[in-house]
Amino acid sequence: MFVFSAVIAIHEFGHFMVAKLCGVQVNEFSIGHGGRCCGSGCGKGTQYSIRALPVGGFVGAGRGGKPREQAGGGTVKPL
Repeated sequence: MFVFSAVIAIHEFGHFMVAKLCGVQVNEFSIGHGGRCCGSGCGKGTQYSIRALPVGGFVGAGRGGKPREQAGGGTVKPL
């Protein structure tokens, strides 16, 4: 299980680094799924966490928020 979790962590760290290099805001970097076991909020608003089920992981990226109006009258949803 440790090796599986380490491979997932390396894989998700790749997503994290590419997002950062491309200027995308990373809201959360997490290893595992389910309820949060422990975590911290250090580093430019990014939440780092370890979750209850050690299968999988995710990088929560994007801006979030409300859609904004375009000059032409339409709306644009943030990524």
